[in-house]
Amino acid sequence: MRAYLFLTFTALCWGANAVFGRVAVGEMSPMAIVSLRWLGVLLLLLVVARKQVRADWPVLRGNLTFVIAMGATGFAGFNAIFYVAAHSTTAVNIGIIQGSIPVFVLIGAFFAYRARITGLQSLGVAVTMVGVIIVGSGGNMARLAALAFNQGDLMMIVACMLYAGYTVGLRKRPAVSALGLMTVMAAAAFVTSLPLSVGEMVLDQFQWPTPFGWLIVGLITIFPSFLAQISFIYGVGLIGPGRAGPASSSTWFPCSPPSWPCCSCTSRSNCSTLPPLHWCSAASGCRNRVRRCNAFRRSTGVGRRRWPGVRRRS
Repeated sequence: MRAYLFLTFTALCWGANAVFGRVAVGEMSPMAIVSLRWLGVLLLLLVVARKQVRADWPVLRGNLTFVIAMGATGFAGFNAIFYVAAHSTTAVNIGIIQGSIPVFVLIGAFFAYRARITGLQSLGVAVTMVGVIIVGSGGNMARLAALAFNQGDLMMIVACMLYAGYTVGLRKRPAVSALGLMTVMAAAAFVTSLPLSVGEMVLDQFQWPTPFGWLIVGLITIFPSFLAQISFIYGVGLIGPGRAGPASSSTWFPCSPPSWPCCSCTSRSNCSTLPPLHWCSAASGCRNRVRRCNAFRRSTGVGRRRWPGVRRRS
């Protein structure tokens, strides 16, 4: 039961990350997010996990190549593709396509460990694959026949394959604490992300975060990066990758409702935010929309909460 609580929390954080990724478009460049999030996680872990790293270091040092590869692919590689894809697909698509991770986890666990796949898991895989194909093709049968997937959707599928490989690899993780393991992988992810950020600078595409962008970086660092990844490591350690993958696959659910009004478009220019949703406008940094929302609320009273039995003063 404890493992499923960890994995449910992980799914909620990852669903929120899909929204953060869409909201971050225009606030900072993709590689800036990747480097800053893992720098933030590394600093947090150096504060709270120094004792664990010191105690686990002899074991970690003997498995350093494996741990670095896990951090480079599962953290930096996945995130880099994820945030680039967020520029050309929607938060809803990102959240649903992330649901394909359990498919790749089950396949990987079968080939790597000959893990048994149950009938219920097979049914879940089939339903997930149908959903991924429909989302990737936009429901257009002609696009589906021609395999004309959206570029961002295809990139997300590649990212999901990388993270599935990381999930399968967690079964072979060294016998150390989750915090000690996470610290070394976060360091590997940060170092691996630096050449990607330098590449953006060379191409003149690197953008430091705006003031609102720093808030997004903070939220991404604390929830999807720090808390969710530690919870995921604990969850996989308790029940294994084959069962942990499907348990953490509901990323479409937490990301879909907030992303419908403000993140369902692929560019901010054609985004039609609903007037009453003040928080969506604030989240996307559209200050002029915030003013319109406030005027709408004052004129219509939408969003004002009235407690039963309490009269408004005239």
